[in-house]
Amino acid sequence: MTFGPGFSILKRIGTLQKKEKLKMRNELVFTRSRGLIFWINLTYWCDMACSYCYATSVKNRHFMSEEVLGKIFYFLEELGVRRVILSGGEPTSHPDFLSIVKHCRRQDLKVRVNTHGLAFANQSFLKEAVDNGLSSINLSLKGVNEEDFYRNTGVDGFNQQKEAVRNILADERVDLVYNLTLNRYFMANFDKVGDLLQQWGATTRLLVAFARPIPGIDPFGGGQIPTEDEVLDFVNDYFSSLHTSELSHFFRLDIPLCRFVDRGMASCLEQVNFATNCFLRDGSALIFDPLGQVIPCNILTETVLGQIGKDFNTVKEYDRFLHRPDIKAKLKSLRVEDKPACETCSLVNRCCRGCAAFKIHNGQPRSLLVEAISGQ
Repeated sequence: MTFGPGFSILKRIGTLQKKEKLKMRNELVFTRSRGLIFWINLTYWCDMACSYCYATSVKNRHFMSEEVLGKIFYFLEELGVRRVILSGGEPTSHPDFLSIVKHCRRQDLKVRVNTHGLAFANQSFLKEAVDNGLSSINLSLKGVNEEDFYRNTGVDGFNQQKEAVRNILADERVDLVYNLTLNRYFMANFDKVGDLLQQWGATTRLLVAFARPIPGIDPFGGGQIPTEDEVLDFVNDYFSSLHTSELSHFFRLDIPLCRFVDRGMASCLEQVNFATNCFLRDGSALIFDPLGQVIPCNILTETVLGQIGKDFNTVKEYDRFLHRPDIKAKLKSLRVEDKPACETCSLVNRCCRGCAAFKIHNGQPRSLLVEAISGQ
């Protein structure tokens, strides 16, 4: 992938105007590039069919084009971004994945990829990706044995994932994090996950992320989405014993913190490996889908706010775009709003108030969930 003459022109303009851009950036309201998380969803296609994946409703073979990538890279350069997350679907399925990673390095971007990791069972592919600048891999676990892996994904890939983990661990240049979606399957098999990773020789970080409802044919995730009470019971049972594991656990549970306090679990909140956050609420992420459209959250894949090249090209234009009344109203409608008790709560600055899609899933009819997620 060369990114074409159009991108080369944009790149030269960006190089010539660095001083002007720095001066302009100081005058903008939108100046949070260092704190923002930038997602580039290269495709929503994946060879797996996980029953709890947020991208299942938009499963297709569309890959982000060279033209869209060029616009995004120019925009991120102007903003002064230094880290990006390549995601999907399965980002390594993009035919130009290695070239995209290489271009990120040329633009001085550190790259993390969210992946099931099967492509890295090919040692030469992994080596080229790391040589090209891949610095971090967030690998999504799918099952604790061959049978469960196939049942959960529809793919016979357990041994490939094991080989990929071993290849990654052997290359000390890349950081590896295991990602575990806290659905009912993994809640029932949590002990086995630790045993499995120990067998694979893994002694690094395990990110346990809250499973969320998804749009599409089955918005309830094949029955895999737990209730808040189930998650609270799980945390209560396991949290205090995790220090005995060789793995470093990090929990990202988007549940209102008052629910932990009400259940007598306030001590859990003091753990350094516990967090709650919402991109929608704190504006901490900028997410591009494969068409270059901006979406508010990686769960709300069918809710489009705008598109690069149409609604904005520059940082200043994006700042104006975010302040449009219609965009502000749409974002507000998707957030979980404060309750009266939030005003006096000592945890208010640490709490995301919960996941909007999850709240609708547990408290409203199925039709309202689909409507809310699709933005209708």
